[in-house]
Formats: sequence, structure tokens, C-alpha cells
Amino acid sequence: MPIVSFDTSVFISYKARLKAIPESSFVSIVVIQELMAGARDNSELKAWEATAKKFESIGRLLVPTTEDWLLAGRALNSLLRGLKSNEVGIHPNFTLSKNN
Repeated sequence: MPIVSFDTSVFISYKARLKAIPESSFVSIVVIQELMAGARDNSELKAWEATAKKFESIGRLLVPTTEDWLLAGRALNSLLRGLKSNEVGIHPNFTLSKNN
């Protein structure tokens, strides 16, 4: 079964249309944390906390482990240094803008 979890930017872009996240979805705690950081007021902050607790209680909250973060760090490092993986397919170049 494929797992789909939206990035924070999706929630920010479509916030006006997102009234509730379907319980059939998976939600990353990282996305919830970012949305909480950008909450406009205490009620929005509490709503995101409640969302995290709801998805945790139904087993659909994605929480990265130490190994997940280490793997992500290695992948980003490889992208930044222009290294290629052993996998076949397209390997896009990745650079950070000096304006970031």
C-alpha cells in the first residue's frame, strides 16, 4: 500500500480549502511542527496539536527515527555535492540559492 504524506507547502498553499485532513491519510510530525510554528494564533496552534494527537491515536502519524534523519542527511549531502546514486534513472542537479 503506498503512503502519501503532503509537505508543509501543500497545506500552506491550499489552507483555505483544507478543513480537515482525512483520517485515511498519513501526517508527518515534521509537517505538523512547521505548521504549528507558523500558526497565526493560539486557537490554530491548539488545532494542529489536536490533529497530531488524533493521527497518533489512530496510528497514522509519521515520526522520523534517528536512522530516518541520518539517511535524509546523507541524501541531501549527496545532492548538494552532485554525487550520483547506484540507482538507474534521472539524477537532477540540486543547488541552494545564495539568497536562501
